[in-house]
Amino acid sequence: MVTDASLGIIATVCTSLMSLDVSDCWKLTNAAVEHIQRLQRLQHFFFNSVNFRCENHFAVRTLPFSLPFLETLHISSSAASVEDFLNLNRLRRLCDLNVSSCTNFVDSCLSSLVEIHAASLRSLMCRGCLNISDQGISILFRGCYQLRYLDISETVWITDMSLLDPRAYLPQLIYLNISQNASVSQKAVEGFISKCPQLIAVRIEGCRKLDASEFRTLFPTIRFLDTSVDL
Repeated sequence: MVTDASLGIIATVCTSLMSLDVSDCWKLTNAAVEHIQRLQRLQHFFFNSVNFRCENHFAVRTLPFSLPFLETLHISSSAASVEDFLNLNRLRRLCDLNVSSCTNFVDSCLSSLVEIHAASLRSLMCRGCLNISDQGISILFRGCYQLRYLDISETVWITDMSLLDPRAYLPQLIYLNISQNASVSQKAVEGFISKCPQLIAVRIEGCRKLDASEFRTLFPTIRFLDTSVDL
């Protein structure tokens, strides 16, 4: 378990550290925030489900956005606000983002992300982001031509509208997770898949309107997962 003390040692000894994982830590305080802020060369930061025991919650929420060289940022279940997420535009090198179960990651955050990172974003995980909708997803589908991994499972406001957007095109996408999205139809998903020529795997568990056997007939080179089995 990572502690304040161990982070202090890391920040002092490993000043050029490039990767740090403090996910699921629950004993960290404001001291840990200060130690991590000293690691300005971090490129990969995993900050999932972190519970800090401190009074300065603003410093905790904004910590990831103060590390300018981040390429990978995983902050699932974060309490970051909409305004905090808009600060993703500070991370000019960002290419891998996981904001799963972040209820304050909304359409405006997604739009801002695409505006700055359309050319660099390779992986986006938005599982359980309950406040993103077709509006934000359509912007993503139209602009992120380098995206390779996309998880929009358990996003209840995503429907056929964004999948059928005539400008949707993700030529580099190889993995798509749309599980537990009850509103999407077979026709819409088929149409979207045809716009993803590199696709090799699609997760569709819990999508009541989708038939995996039909997909496998139409797209024999793509693996369709309709049960809870890992790739």
